[in-house]
Amino acid sequence: MWTLGAVAVLLGFMVTGTGCQGDKYYLGADARVSFSQDTLWFDTVFTSIGSASQALRIVNESPGRILLEDVTLEDGNGSEFRVNIDGIPGPSASGLVLEEGDSIYVFVEVTVDPEDVNLPFIVKDRIRVTVNGFSQYAELLAWGQDAFFHGSPGGLSTLPCNDIWSAQRPHVIYGVVGVAPDCNLTIEAGCAVHVHAGGGIYVDRGVLEVNGELGQEVTFEGDRLEPEYDDIPGQWGIQVDTLIQTEFGVAQASILGGGIWLYGSVGSTMRHAVLRNGTIGVQVDTTGNAGGAALNMENCIIHNMSGIGLLAQGAHIDGTNLLLYDCAQACAAFTVGGRYRFTHSTFANYWSDGTRSTPTVLINDHYEDASGNLQIRPLTESRFLNCVNWSSTLRAMTMTCSSAVVRWKWMISVQPIGLRKAASTKRRPLRTSLTETSTSLAATANGMGWASPQGFPFCPPTSTACPALSDPHPTKGATSVNNLQALRPVFRPLNQR
Repeated sequence: MWTLGAVAVLLGFMVTGTGCQGDKYYLGADARVSFSQDTLWFDTVFTSIGSASQALRIVNESPGRILLEDVTLEDGNGSEFRVNIDGIPGPSASGLVLEEGDSIYVFVEVTVDPEDVNLPFIVKDRIRVTVNGFSQYAELLAWGQDAFFHGSPGGLSTLPCNDIWSAQRPHVIYGVVGVAPDCNLTIEAGCAVHVHAGGGIYVDRGVLEVNGELGQEVTFEGDRLEPEYDDIPGQWGIQVDTLIQTEFGVAQASILGGGIWLYGSVGSTMRHAVLRNGTIGVQVDTTGNAGGAALNMENCIIHNMSGIGLLAQGAHIDGTNLLLYDCAQACAAFTVGGRYRFTHSTFANYWSDGTRSTPTVLINDHYEDASGNLQIRPLTESRFLNCVNWSSTLRAMTMTCSSAVVRWKWMISVQPIGLRKAASTKRRPLRTSLTETSTSLAATANGMGWASPQGFPFCPPTSTACPALSDPHPTKGATSVNNLQALRPVFRPLNQR
C-alpha cells in the first residue's frame, strides 16, 4: 500500500530525474552558432540622434542543446551601440539556453557621439557569443556624421538674423525654426537639409534665399537616412500642436503647414532645390505685390508629398523649369486668388499609395469665413507657358473662380487615356518624350470636351494671335509642346461646385 511519504519520495525522484535530463548540453568542440548577418551596417547616422533598430538572429547550429555562456558587446557600457538580447537589456546577457535549431534575436541601435569633423566617420563594435569556451563575433558598423543642428524638438525658435547655412556639414532641423521680419536666411549650394518630423522653416515677413546650382542642388528631406525611408512620404513638415475649445470641451488640434512656409514675405528665391518625402513641400501665404513675386522658383523639384507639393494662398509666385510630381492630394494648389506665372514646368501626378480625390493642379479665388460666407479674393493672373499638366486617374486641372483674367498660352493639360505605360512609374519623374506622343496627346485632350465659358478670356486653340515663346528650351517634361495648340483646362463656376 502506498503511503503519502512514499508518493512524495517518488514524485521528488521524478522531478529530479527530469531536471537532470533537461540540464544536459552538447559539449562537443564543434558546438557553433550562426548569425543572420556577419555585419550589421548602419548607414549615415547623425551624431546625437539615435538610429532605427536592426535585428540580428543567433541560431544554434549544433547537434544538441547548448548554453550561451555570454552574449555581449565587446566595448560594454562604453559602446555607442545599444543591444537588447532576447528581451534582456544589454550590454550583455549570460546563461541563455538554445535548443538544437532554435534561435534568439538581438536588437541593436546606435547613437554616435560628436567628433567635430566635417567628413563622415566610422563607429565600430562587435557582439561576442561564447559557447563551450569558444567565441564567435558579429560586426557592428555605423557611419557617423556631424551636423549643424537648429531648433529644439517640438519647439519654436528664431534663427539669427541674416543667417547663412554652408554646405560643410548637413543641417538638421528640430521643431520649427523661424526667420524674423526683415531678416534673411541664405542656404548655399550643395547644402543637405534634414528635417525631423513636425519641423520646418517658417519665414515671417523675411526672405529665404536657396542658392543651389546644377550638380550642387540644395536638398530638403527627413532626418531618417536608412534605406527603408527613401520613399516614404510625410516624414517632415510643420506641425504645431495646440489646445482648442470645442462644444465638448478642450481638445488637442494640430496646425499643419508647409515644410518651407513663407508668410507676408516678398523676394524669396529657390534655385536648384529638391524637396521630397514631406507633407506640404512649400507653402506661400498672402505675399507678393506689384513690385515683385513672393517666391521665384527656378529648376526645382518637389515630389512624394503626403499632402500638396506647392500650396499658395493669395500669393504671387513665378516658376521656371519646375518638376512637381506624385503627391497624395495636389501637386500644386493655387488658392484664395493671387498671381501665378509658370514657364517650361511639369505637373504630373501618378500617386498610387491611396485614393486621390483632387486634381493635379487646383486653382480658386475664394475661401469660406468662420460664418460660412464666401469671400472672394482676386485671381489677377494665372499663366502657364509651355507647361505639361498630367494626371493618371483624375482631371489634370480644376478651377473654381467667380471672375478672373486668366491666360492659358501653349499649355497641354490632359488626363492621358491609354498612355500610362509610356509615362512614369510610381514615384519617378515624368520621363516620357512628348516628341513621340504629341499627336496622341493632342487628340486625347481634344476629345475631353473642354470648352471656354462665356466671357472667360484665353488664347483659343485656333487663334493665330497666340504669341511665340521667347525661350526655346523647355523642361524635360515639356520637350515638344511648342507646336501644340493651347488647350482649355477644366473650369467649374461657383454655382456648379
